[in-house]
Amino acid sequence: MGSFQLARHFRLAQAIPFRPPKIAWIGLAAAGVAVFLFWVGVLPEDRLPLLSLCILAGLFLLRYPEIALVLLIKIGKYKGDDRIESSLPFDPTLAIWALLAVAILLRLVRREQFPQFPRVYLLWLPFTIIMLWSLSYTPDWEWGLEKAGRFILLCGMAIVGPIYILDRPEKLTRFFLVFVASGLLMSLNALTELGSDRLVAPSGLNTQLGAEAAEAILVFVFFILPGLSFTRRLLCYPLILFLLVTLVGAGARGSTLSLALCLPLVLLFHSNLRPDFLILVAVAVPLLAIAPIPEAAITYLASLLEPDPQVVLGFRYDLLSLGWRLFAEHPILGVGIGGYPARSPNAALFNYPHNIVLEVGAEMGVAASLLVVVLVFASFQESLRQILDRMFPWHRMACTAFVLLCTGLVMMLNSGDITSHRNMWLYMALPFALRNLALREKSPAGRSVPPITPPFVPFAEKGTTASSG
Repeated sequence: MGSFQLARHFRLAQAIPFRPPKIAWIGLAAAGVAVFLFWVGVLPEDRLPLLSLCILAGLFLLRYPEIALVLLIKIGKYKGDDRIESSLPFDPTLAIWALLAVAILLRLVRREQFPQFPRVYLLWLPFTIIMLWSLSYTPDWEWGLEKAGRFILLCGMAIVGPIYILDRPEKLTRFFLVFVASGLLMSLNALTELGSDRLVAPSGLNTQLGAEAAEAILVFVFFILPGLSFTRRLLCYPLILFLLVTLVGAGARGSTLSLALCLPLVLLFHSNLRPDFLILVAVAVPLLAIAPIPEAAITYLASLLEPDPQVVLGFRYDLLSLGWRLFAEHPILGVGIGGYPARSPNAALFNYPHNIVLEVGAEMGVAASLLVVVLVFASFQESLRQILDRMFPWHRMACTAFVLLCTGLVMMLNSGDITSHRNMWLYMALPFALRNLALREKSPAGRSVPPITPPFVPFAEKGTTASSG
């Protein structure tokens, strides 16, 4: 009898096929390509260890594409470092985009239906058409084509990626935690410069370091602290204060302003954190007074108190003035995508007006500018609807997405251009990803997801159960 059962068990084991995960096959194929390139001499021998690490990192990001989604908007702040730029034989931004594209394709292959996109996303179609049409009259066709391509490729992934990838609460948790990890890592990297000039990111820009620190603080306060006991929250205080010193040391005015506007909202969103808020403020004031913060950073931040807007804006006043002039002269069609520097007195200095709405209006006309305004408004409307609904199942995540959205709005109105603001386009997608997640939780077995209600029409929330986000 024993031998019969053993033989039966052996036959059953033979009948069960061995199916390694797809990611294992991808890793095997990548390793085979690396060995082949090394064998034919295309790949230098000293690059092989680095390539092996890159393959492992790529497999990790395919397993956790929500982390790659954060890196899509943050990798530019790191790759400007000479140590990274000289060691990598490829553009890490394009590599992360390719990994996200593969991750989305794998999800589409495995699923029977597509994720539900909000109807307001249809407005991105005419916006893209206007952008491509403006190439026909832009004064610098090559630069315009490159700018349009970067927006459609990279920013397009930031726009649609969250809808595909952030479909589970644990993914959103990892997504938010990467903000904290990135902020702490970049702050530690800048710590060696404390006490000299303004602190900067590895790319060399102080605004990028300030944005990283501000976003990490907001995720700490609005996402991590509400889920911890008071004793454990105390352990997070040193990290928050460290990030605050980094923010002030960078002298990033936009990030500092957005943090000052968003932090008091914790008193409204999380009443249990009111003592924490008071403690942090009481400790932060003397800490900032004794910390070796660069004098240049303090002087630059103090310029926000100047009554004259031209003094506050400095050279950006000239950039904005040129944008307004171009918009007034070409209100219907604009000067063409990428045409702002070509119509400026010095293309090397006047690269963009540091205001996304004005940049779009000057280069693509009033219709494109209004589309951006409507899309931003729809994202805020959906985010506020989730926050005001105390029965929304992922309320803590909704509050975190709202403050990130506010931070992105402040930054898009005073810094960067349309292609460098991948963070804002991604933040605008977060409320809709959260709505999809809530609808999936309500649907049977999480399979049938109703379409998202179009903007400006209130949701009918019936039967939603409250839980912690």
